[in-house]
Parts: sequence; C-alpha cells; structure tokens
Amino acid sequence: MTTRRDALKQLGAAAVASSAIASATSASASVTTPALSAAAAPPWRLFAPLGPGSELGGWTLRSLGSVADGAVVLGLEADGAVANVHLCARNGAPVGLASTEKFDLLLMNRGDGSTPSHEGLGRVVLTLARHVGANTDAALLEHPELKTLLTHDERVAAFDDCGREVLV
Repeated sequence: MTTRRDALKQLGAAAVASSAIASATSASASVTTPALSAAAAPPWRLFAPLGPGSELGGWTLRSLGSVADGAVVLGLEADGAVANVHLCARNGAPVGLASTEKFDLLLMNRGDGSTPSHEGLGRVVLTLARHVGANTDAALLEHPELKTLLTHDERVAAFDDCGREVLV
C-alpha cells in the first residue's frame, strides 16, 4: 500500500524527471520560449514592488528561489542575521507567521513552531504577506508553477526523513 509520503516522494521524482526533460528539450531548441524562461525565474512578482536588495524593517531581501521541494524560499538578512521564509500553499487554517488566501509564509528557524520570532522580523513577514496577497493573481499568471506548491504539512510528510536540509 502506498502511503501519502511515498506518493509525494514519487511526485517529487516525477517533477525532477520532467524538469530534466524540459531542460534537455529547451537546450536542444534554438529558441527558448518566454514561458520556459519565466517558469525558471524566481517569482519576484509576488513581492512587487519589492525586489532583490529591497529593505523592509531593517531586513534586506537577498534571495528568492524558484519553486523547489514544494515551496519558494525567500532569504532575508539584517546585521549579519539570516532568515528564511518559506512560501507554501495554504489549505484550511493559516499556518506560520502570516498567510494570504492562497499561501502561508513560514519563518523556518529550526524551531518546532513554538520558538518565539523576533518581533521586528514578524512585522516584516506580515508586510510581505500583504504584498503577496495583493500580487497573487498576477504572479499566478506569470508563474503558473506556483500552483504546484505544497502545504507545510505535506512538505514535512514528504521531506522530514530525506536527510536533506529542505525544511530550514
């Protein structure tokens, strides 16, 4: 009997294989379509008008990954401190520091959900959620791969025993 964890792992493997085929196909083509280029790009549109290097509450937006392992990871930095905010799908009650109708923003600080967050960083994440909420429709049009995000619980089920640093 296949468990949900096994099914999610198989989906992840299928996504990797699919991505490899798409990469090989686009590498062999003489022209890359705009849709393939946009899908590979990090979805900064979610945080508009903020972008790389923008400052918010003393924190700098330093990086944004593409959809990987069921989430998009935003890297923040302030005075040498680094924080990772994982944007996950929302399904039901909000999870994490902030949420929108479709997404949860989780501060991944190696805690168990009860670790207190720095108040200033919490306000930054709440502000980021307002940007995400306002930009969701446009971002989904530009980055349809955002529809493949997993909820935090699905990510924990899929990756908590993989030996990878996915959930940090």
